[in-house]
Amino acid sequence: MLWIGGLKAFKYEADGIIPFVANSPFMSFFLADPGNYNAHKNPEGALVPANRAWHEQNRTYLFAYGLGSVIVLYGLMLCLHPWLPQVAALGSFLIFIMSFVTLTFLITTPECWVPPLGDAHHG
Repeated sequence: MLWIGGLKAFKYEADGIIPFVANSPFMSFFLADPGNYNAHKNPEGALVPANRAWHEQNRTYLFAYGLGSVIVLYGLMLCLHPWLPQVAALGSFLIFIMSFVTLTFLITTPECWVPPLGDAHHG
């Protein structure tokens, strides 16, 4: 949890999660313009200054910092198990809930589904 949350501090990670966040009914309201992310997706490993500026205005990076902080907090709560097992139990419960929210990305993100374009394997 500490590693996954810590990665959210890097802009390339925020660029990668934007399709999931923009289409999520639980998270899209955090963004200024969730419907226009397709035109501003950064290719893997590429820096497109105009797209980076759009993500700044869209609050993509601000959201990623907040999400990363929450995930790191959950990880730290788990680390407290030897001293404060009640806090660790709460952290475990919150991670359990977070995993269900994460699984909703499979349903709400169009990029998760492959359309039938002629291959027998799609869906």
